[in-house]
Amino acid sequence: MQTLIHDLQQDELTSIYKKQGVNYLGLFGSFARGDETPESDIDLLIDFDETKTLFDLARLKISLQENLGRKVDLSLRGSLKKSIEPYILQDLTTIYEQN
Repeated sequence: MQTLIHDLQQDELTSIYKKQGVNYLGLFGSFARGDETPESDIDLLIDFDETKTLFDLARLKISLQENLGRKVDLSLRGSLKKSIEPYILQDLTTIYEQN
């Protein structure tokens, strides 16, 4: 997990977050728990600038997948189902937060 967190916090990716209007990015799921497998995807919780579109979100996802070499699933912070929110928050590790 620590290697992935380091990779997600690299300057190159941080500049992508800023450019793409990311206000918050957090890691959850198997990578956050440390029980990932070679087939695991990377689950990220995101809070996105309101002016951004779904196309912007798709571009961010593609950029992350290309930089990390693994499938990425993005979940919007304000769109979580109440039934799964506690499970996500239990594992959540903050990666990036706009100051």
